[in-house]
Amino acid sequence: MDLKTLDEMLTRYIKPLTYPVAIKMLSPDDKAPEIAKTGLSFFGKPDMLCKSVTAARRFGWIMSVGKEDNFCPMVMENFGFYPLAPFWLEGEYQMPIQKTDKEDRAKGRQALPKFDYGKYSGVLIVPLFRAPSIFKDGFEPDVIVFFGFPAQVLILSEGLPHGEVQGQVAGGACIGYIVRPIQTGKCHTIMPCGGERIAGGDQDWEIIFSMPFNKVDLVMKWLENTHKQGHRYPIPQQIVFDSSVTALPPSYHKAREELIRYEKELEKGKKRK
Repeated sequence: MDLKTLDEMLTRYIKPLTYPVAIKMLSPDDKAPEIAKTGLSFFGKPDMLCKSVTAARRFGWIMSVGKEDNFCPMVMENFGFYPLAPFWLEGEYQMPIQKTDKEDRAKGRQALPKFDYGKYSGVLIVPLFRAPSIFKDGFEPDVIVFFGFPAQVLILSEGLPHGEVQGQVAGGACIGYIVRPIQTGKCHTIMPCGGERIAGGDQDWEIIFSMPFNKVDLVMKWLENTHKQGHRYPIPQQIVFDSSVTALPPSYHKAREELIRYEKELEKGKKRK
């Protein structure tokens, strides 16, 4: 499926509040398009990868994050921009800040997926509506990432065959929606981590859906099928047209009965006259 059609289908069936983004890991031989903004070129200093994703999905900017543009140690290590340091894997340094136990930090860091050191030189992040102008001639994104309401992610996920969607509830959200789907070939739903919320500006109501680009046809096929079956976004809710069984208080029922009785008495009086 081409990127323009994908954007049109997501707009029709899911109605995103921010732009879905197409993300590609750049090899050392790849070059980011000149139009791409980077932390150093545009802001004058390195910053967090999640901020660049936010700039793409909220402002519509094309962003590129290379080794020198990134500030986040988790991205430095898990995206393979720097060699895996023993002290990092052993849990040194309190990061994430809420992880106060060194042994627990070590287990978490060791369990996260990682790209090999030096395999990639950067990350290209493109709003989906601008992606057709960037990805062409065999140059394709690796993943498509969507931030939205839980109900929107439910509609994207629920129709897929069993085992095609995996989940992540804590820690390293950008690793969860970029590294993990590339390595597993599976779609993922991810809770935004503390860094995504604090630095990236993710909202309390947002969760993330990420799909490998080679799974786009599968996801859209089942999204369209889900829609045809009547399971749609906004999700239809039942309306029971019988207020006698809803939460109206007893006084409403009593007043209604009395008004009906009163009308009948008036009609009887007219007939007697």
